Amino acid sequence: QQPSRHYALRASASAHEEGLGQELCGRPARVAAITDPHLHFWAPSTHAWLRAVLPGGEAHDGPYGRFAPIARPYTPAMHCAHLAPFAPLTKTVYIQANMHATTGSPVAETAYMQGLADATGHPHGIISWAPLDKPEEAGAVLDQHAKFANFRGIRFMLDFHPSRPELCQADSGAYMADGGFLRGLRHLEERGLIFELQLCAVQLKEAAVLAAKLPKLQIVLNNAGFPLKGEFDSWRAGLAKLAANPNVACKIGGLGAYDGGFDLEAARPHVLACFELFGLERCMFSSNLPVDLVDWPHGPPSARWDTYLAISKGAGLTPAQLGAVFSDNAVRIYNI
Repeated sequence: QQPSRHYALRASASAHEEGLGQELCGRPARVAAITDPHLHFWAPSTHAWLRAVLPGGEAHDGPYGRFAPIARPYTPAMHCAHLAPFAPLTKTVYIQANMHATTGSPVAETAYMQGLADATGHPHGIISWAPLDKPEEAGAVLDQHAKFANFRGIRFMLDFHPSRPELCQADSGAYMADGGFLRGLRHLEERGLIFELQLCAVQLKEAAVLAAKLPKLQIVLNNAGFPLKGEFDSWRAGLAKLAANPNVACKIGGLGAYDGGFDLEAARPHVLACFELFGLERCMFSSNLPVDLVDWPHGPPSARWDTYLAISKGAGLTPAQLGAVFSDNAVRIYNI
């Protein structure tokens, strides 16, 4: 199965956008290159939930209403332009953004993003969605996803907080203890696919237990486990448990997403904890764009990467180590 002409045509960016991206990506760089392993290309026409967060939409007055300013198309050329003042964007990984809720088909998201990749060169890796909680269905869905060259794995969001509903992406906190969900994850493990682990910081210790049951499954923690202000010690303790599993890698991005975005000084101890606990070889910086456009108010997107670089250089990383956390590790882990 190949992406349809319909997907490829709708996915392509305008010539003006592509030209802008190429021009900006030629500017002098802070590091040699970026591989961004966490971003979302979308549009209200393909990701219907974006329409619901606009003024007058059913979700506008809830927690997702904060996304109204970014409920518009976000393309590879726009992404390249956002990061260009920091460094050239060479490769990207698209992370599922609930397009399946629009189409009713999990595989449509993969097909659409493969069409985008064929038309523009991005994304190089595609993380989609599958019903891992229904293992009797999940295997067949994964096999359909796998027909597309850039497909790499699945995100099934597990974020659940017992007292802060605005942090919840999941309808229950019981998935990681469920035997059926474990069988769904084994489908990924058997196929050599990646599981994108997105959860709340309070769930990190439970995730450590889950990861130990699946030693051959490559797990990638999203957004460093969403640390919250004032909860560093408990977050670090949970992160240490998870990092003890060598099959888990950590994406450092979106820090302070629910607390106004961490500035340089707030981010520093969190970044250094990730380096210490996972080791540099299992860490990679990520943008979480376009979400960061509303969740990080301290400057343009490239300035967030400037903070990562300042922290990394302050920690004494060598040029080769900088290359690893800003690009090479993501290339290796996602095989792109």
